[in-house]
Amino acid sequence: MRRSFILVLTAMMALWLVGLAAPSFAQGDPTATPSARRTYADIKQTTTVAGFPVLGNPESALIIAEFSNFSCPGCALYHDTVKRIIEAYVRTGKARFMLLPMVFGLGDDPSFLAAQAALCAGRQNAFWEMHDALFDQHNAQGAQSFNPTTLRAIAEKLALNADQVMACLEAGETTEVILSAARFAEQTGIRFTPTLMWSIDDGRTLQWFTQADGSRYESGVPFEEVDKLVARVVSGELVAAIQATGTAIAQITPTAVPTKSDPFADLTFAQWRSEDGLLALEFPRLWRAQVNVQSFSPISYIFTPADDESLGVGVLITPTKDLGVPNLAPNTTPAELAQRVFGSQEGVQIREVVAGRNGEYRGVGVRQTQQDVDPRTGRRLTIERDIWILALDPVTLIIMQGVSESAFWEKTQKVFEQATKTIEVEREGALLALERVFNPTPTFTPTFNATADFIDRATATALQFTPFRSPDGAISFEAPQGWRVEPNPNSSPVAYNIIAPVNPTDNNISLTVRTVSSLGVPNISADADALALMKAVFGSEPNVSIEPVAAGALKGASVMQYQSVADRTSGGYIDLERRLWLLDVAPGYVLLVQAVSAPAQRVQVTAVFERLMQTLVLDTALSVAAVDARFNAPPATPNVASAGFAPVSVGEGPCVGVKEPENVSVPADGKGKQFSAPEQVIDPTHTYCAILTTAKGRIVIQLYPQVAPQHVNSFVFLAQQGFYDGTTFHRVIPGFVAQGGDPTGTGTGGAGYTLPLEISPLLKYDRVGVLGMARASAPNSASSQFFITYAPLPGLDPSDQNAGYTIFGQVVEGMDVVEQIAPRDPSNATSEGDVLLSVRIVDLGVR
Repeated sequence: MRRSFILVLTAMMALWLVGLAAPSFAQGDPTATPSARRTYADIKQTTTVAGFPVLGNPESALIIAEFSNFSCPGCALYHDTVKRIIEAYVRTGKARFMLLPMVFGLGDDPSFLAAQAALCAGRQNAFWEMHDALFDQHNAQGAQSFNPTTLRAIAEKLALNADQVMACLEAGETTEVILSAARFAEQTGIRFTPTLMWSIDDGRTLQWFTQADGSRYESGVPFEEVDKLVARVVSGELVAAIQATGTAIAQITPTAVPTKSDPFADLTFAQWRSEDGLLALEFPRLWRAQVNVQSFSPISYIFTPADDESLGVGVLITPTKDLGVPNLAPNTTPAELAQRVFGSQEGVQIREVVAGRNGEYRGVGVRQTQQDVDPRTGRRLTIERDIWILALDPVTLIIMQGVSESAFWEKTQKVFEQATKTIEVEREGALLALERVFNPTPTFTPTFNATADFIDRATATALQFTPFRSPDGAISFEAPQGWRVEPNPNSSPVAYNIIAPVNPTDNNISLTVRTVSSLGVPNISADADALALMKAVFGSEPNVSIEPVAAGALKGASVMQYQSVADRTSGGYIDLERRLWLLDVAPGYVLLVQAVSAPAQRVQVTAVFERLMQTLVLDTALSVAAVDARFNAPPATPNVASAGFAPVSVGEGPCVGVKEPENVSVPADGKGKQFSAPEQVIDPTHTYCAILTTAKGRIVIQLYPQVAPQHVNSFVFLAQQGFYDGTTFHRVIPGFVAQGGDPTGTGTGGAGYTLPLEISPLLKYDRVGVLGMARASAPNSASSQFFITYAPLPGLDPSDQNAGYTIFGQVVEGMDVVEQIAPRDPSNATSEGDVLLSVRIVDLGVR
């Protein structure tokens, strides 16, 4: 969670990310609409004395506490695990869940605005609904979309009194709760978010989850570890173990953060030179020098006290053009750069400066004083910063920076001044090092050839590019060998991910053809062009420049952004570069291409992206037809129930006690077979029963062809083909749904075709055992995946915000079997789900 001094060198660019990328729709997820639509009204909601929200039965002995930040990417990823914990243990009364809201800063910082909005919603007993909705917003449009307009819209969508929420936020009525959470995190020794802890003494002390080797889980804790803890608490084993060892709970309270030493106790300066000999300067003898591994430059160092990275000195050498400032000419002078970046900011002083032992580096210095908050302690800070922009040559800059809070600035300034007076750069060697990183040429490796346009910075191995063409012929391009090209049907029928072999999460390229309306950009016409879309999303963003671009015959606009995200390897932060191109395909249709890269692979990903755009060929007619079928198919007209139709419940209807059909044969290769459309195999006037056989027993379902004929016909057709035999229940959330029907077991598979939404006014998710059809965000995107409800789920019914999910049957026998299906979350599962051995259909004729 904490931003260390490592990142301050990029502060001068102030480039934050707001994602236009198509939302990551999980095909077959019946909760693809905002999860806040699910109510927590049936669970007791309280707050601690300090104001931290708590969900669950106050009598539950176990409290699970999460330190979380709505702007933290890792927290957004961990949110599904949190929901699983709540469903499995809080809703069942085995535990309470407490959230301590962390922030990156105060004022208009998005994390602070979001945390306030959630706490203010809590005053209307809706903290947890707002909590879910904020993470949905984060995942869809990025944390930078947390602004008053968006937060008000979310409150209105949740049917809250939005005026009261915003008045509470604007008055800062919940600020003290957030600061209390930060102080508690400091006392507990929290370093990262998300962090999960537990308590069995009503929250007086919090304990760490520990790994097999005894070390702490200092970030997201796997669901399986929570499950083990709950089992120990429920069985009484944990309390017994503590009593047996005579260890009082208070004695195992986490150790507080140790008191830091005085960073200026010894200001004796020592000469330092980098291992490559390219940079030298003097800094305090007891301080330390570190390579800034998160920097895009090979010459980037930070100098800080040994136990405190919140203050210090940084040095960066970079080509001017590679600073990341839009439309920056390579020969921009330090004064011009400072004026452009800082000239319009209040409280900024720009002056001429000279650095180096012989005054050889000239430029300008920028003094800033800013208000901030220590996100670990909640203490308000005044931050002093001095940034020197110096010319190494006409197209290369040395950027030096000193930073600390006001209380330490006088002494920090002495350290910074000593560094500026003593800095030495081995000019020729430095320029060569920069050239190798930012302008690689074939001379760096003998294996370079015409099909490889760049050198991988890390391995000095040339990439070999090969042609790729989609099976339907809609799109083709060249991709490097060793990179995976995978379809992404959750986004669009014409969508592919090009994934790097190293650290693929932070280094990848995606492209998808979408309808303009499906992108979810507010206040934009369905036939808006790429430039209008870009302006709508990024037009008000500071330091983001929208540039015209072209890829072959396709024209559009692009932006370049940077985002500081959690580094899952080091536990710190890493600066991701995101390059977005939006190209016009046809009126109302666009191609979105996005490249994401971490510093170490940035040169590589950029070259792959450029090769992709050079070789991209899109068949407009095929692409538009495929996308149109997904996003623009007219919704099915609500079916009027046939005479005599009425829904049934568990234990009701003619399918109760139905016998297995005899002598039924299905194709041996039917599992997962793909079809262009289902054959017509049912008579809508007949009654059909489906018998699902599992190792734990059989489940009998009465199907509803009278009101959902297309879904029932598809389900019966696939069952007759053996499509479902041997598939698994891949997503099982107790208290919510058991979901199956995906031959891949991942939640992304289907039958090769989609079905239009079928809604009946006589059917609702108002009982246990409802059979529904899963889909992606588009109403007409259902395929083969189905789900069975464990409880009434009104959030899945049609509403002004939700098109609803087709109901096409009801469990009438074997609900006890459904309840025995093993819980499973596909996002972090380590084993296969329970197997669906077979699905057989019985036609009872006209009843």
